Amino acid sequence: MDQKWTYADVGVRPDLLAREISPELARKAGPEDAPHVPPPGHLRPCCAFGDDLHIALLSTPIPGFALGNIIDVEQMGPHNYDNGAFAFQASRPGAANFTNEHNGLIYTCRGGFIDTAHARDWADWTLFLGATIGRNLEKGGTIELEPEGGLRRLHIKPVPPGQLEDHDRREIAVPLAQWLAFQMSVWHEIATWYGWSALAMFPEEASAFSPEDLYSNLLGIKLSGALVYQYAVTSEASYNENMEMALRSVVIRLGGVRADLGRRAMRSIDGQWWDSRVALPSKRLVMRRNLDAGTTLMPWVVQEAPVSNEDKQRIVDQCGPAAPLPLRNPDTCVTGHHFEDYAELEIDVQDSVARRGFPFPRADSHRITQRDFPAIIAAIRAQNEEEVGPHGDRPD
Repeated sequence: MDQKWTYADVGVRPDLLAREISPELARKAGPEDAPHVPPPGHLRPCCAFGDDLHIALLSTPIPGFALGNIIDVEQMGPHNYDNGAFAFQASRPGAANFTNEHNGLIYTCRGGFIDTAHARDWADWTLFLGATIGRNLEKGGTIELEPEGGLRRLHIKPVPPGQLEDHDRREIAVPLAQWLAFQMSVWHEIATWYGWSALAMFPEEASAFSPEDLYSNLLGIKLSGALVYQYAVTSEASYNENMEMALRSVVIRLGGVRADLGRRAMRSIDGQWWDSRVALPSKRLVMRRNLDAGTTLMPWVVQEAPVSNEDKQRIVDQCGPAAPLPLRNPDTCVTGHHFEDYAELEIDVQDSVARRGFPFPRADSHRITQRDFPAIIAAIRAQNEEEVGPHGDRPD
């Protein structure tokens, strides 16, 4: 059973990103091999779906202001662990909260729009979770997380000794960290749909489950895990260097286009996936929501959008026959067990989210886990259909 994801999945040669260790030197990883990194405490401030977006405060448009989101690979800048402007907690000593890391939406022929901030955020979480879980596989434990739409905690069960003897601890810890990071990212979209926002005065419903979100999240999660498998993470500094190279290389291999073509790609679906006439933070800005959180994620590419215009034709000509690249999102571990047998994301939903019509699966409790996500997403899908009509969860 293949649970690993490698650069070969997007055609990237591993030797471009990390030197392979020879079989003679390879050994099973021990708890001491997991790097010590603090939990991420910031969100990168990006990106609403669209381009040249207008902003309204208290329903009044801000004149002369337009938010441009589209960049290309040359504008991405270096990666910095836990880089962001929106803090959950006080900045840690030495944290670089404002650097020349530059985030935005990059259009790729095979992966659609990639939100580099989402990819970086969830890559960072995967590194932290993988290192923390890897040091504690024998004893398990609980990881208390900063509140986000509610109190969040991760419960990790001890892994039986026999399974640790049969497998390198990376083979268990890294996929488990990837699975948990993805569950956390799904909760972020759910909480945002029901009114949670990093900035209390600026609603973020427009960004919940936007077309590029979960695919970008999973791309970053897989890249981070692949770096650990490639022995490319021994410290925060080595992670930053290799993550920058990995993200840049994968975006190129996915067929990342120039920023001017990316803007054409976004314009081509104006009126289909988003509405340029609507100002942020209105939820009506995004017209279609990608609610797929299953075991295979397909990107939304504008080549398949139900439009016919000059901008789309330019993208079709640029991308040629390149097929969309699915990302595998397994729910079982190398041991054959479901990840839910090892870990759980538990959330006590806060009252402000509950008051927005949150579909609690149990009437007598505000506590949920990732097992409840399918039913919650089904309720969101039904609500979205009422608001925008049928096919509001499809690209075509």
